[in-house]
Amino acid sequence: IRCLVPSERIAEGLIPSLPGEIPDPRSFTLGATEIVIVVHDITDVRADAIVNASNTRLLLGGGVSRAIRRAAGPGLQDEMSAAAPISPGQVVVTGAHGLPNTKWILHAATASGNAEVIARAVREVLRTCAALRLGSVAIPALGTGTGGLDVGRCAAIVRDEVTRRGGDHPHPLRITVAVRSSAAHAAFVSVFTDPR
Repeated sequence: IRCLVPSERIAEGLIPSLPGEIPDPRSFTLGATEIVIVVHDITDVRADAIVNASNTRLLLGGGVSRAIRRAAGPGLQDEMSAAAPISPGQVVVTGAHGLPNTKWILHAATASGNAEVIARAVREVLRTCAALRLGSVAIPALGTGTGGLDVGRCAAIVRDEVTRRGGDHPHPLRITVAVRSSAAHAAFVSVFTDPR
């Protein structure tokens, strides 16, 4: 069966709904950090915190935000709005609002897809994890939806920021990268397999 859609972004969104094999999780270790790459809905990942790819107005929209909005209780948008606006790359922490597998949601302003903003956001997520003494966090492929950042570029940013984190944050951290397609999974695995 062949299906034509108007954009690659829409195609990526449809892929998880299509039949086919979901790749197995892949794990990598960078210093005290374990990275696990999975094809999974981020709202179903068991972690101390999950990351929402948000905008500077902290309005729940499409993509990851839509999935979180559907799964969380009605008070989430109110708590987010009280902290808005924020700067590109900034991270704001809210409660989980009924999400059963996490305690916190870290809202990172990454909708622009700008690589420097994504790097700043990943650094802020890592700092926030350290400040809250979290043992695990789940992140999406930040900036690759509405922002249009290449998935491989996002993966390289995550890899580089986690590598830099090593000396500053020696406590163990498990990062689950939850992506929505086999292609995104393959892009992340390729980047983390490459020693540069």
